[in-house]
Amino acid sequence: MPLYEYACRQCGGRFERMRKTADRLSAPECPACASAETMLVMSVTGKVGASSAGASAPTCEGGFGGWCGGGACMN
Repeated sequence: MPLYEYACRQCGGRFERMRKTADRLSAPECPACASAETMLVMSVTGKVGASSAGASAPTCEGGFGGWCGGGACMN
């Protein structure tokens, strides 16, 4: 089941719930104030890997601008 983030309109708190996709829009109760005035919010996703500052993709020997993947160079 996916993890969804909600915000409470009553107290301003944020919380997460693991719910079925079909149930994501129904308002769960706020764990802080027990209000049913909650809404689904868009969560920020993370990126795994090197940062874009100063990082470069690996290239194949010979500098033809290909990339290496699966143990072979792709051009």
